[in-house]
Amino acid sequence: MADAYGIVILGSGTTAFAAARQAAANGIKVLMVEQSHLGGTCVNWGCVPSKTLIDKAELYFAARRGRNWGLNLHAGEPDAATLMQLKKRAVETVRETHYQQELTSNPYIDVLRGHGRFISPHEIQVGAEIIP
Repeated sequence: MADAYGIVILGSGTTAFAAARQAAANGIKVLMVEQSHLGGTCVNWGCVPSKTLIDKAELYFAARRGRNWGLNLHAGEPDAATLMQLKKRAVETVRETHYQQELTSNPYIDVLRGHGRFISPHEIQVGAEIIP
């Protein structure tokens, strides 16, 4: 890459995202290296998917307990395929609207896909590319 970066961030999780935004807001050119999905663990496998499923479970159990409050809601059985589709949609929405759009629209932030590793105190290798 021809651009000179003030900071190179390995990963794109919540903390990496906050650091990139803060650096960019201060006029520092940022390279974010991500080998998998933007957003890291929280967005893709942790916080967002688990909270989506927990929310649906709470709705289901509230409907089942409705008869305790004089409501007969016939909660039925959970539909695992639909729940997984809702979880997937929630993850994709957060990833695309909160991470991908903001990162790709910021002129101070570049995203490079691949596995990054330090090869010296001042160099990172991503695939065959060496970034000073």
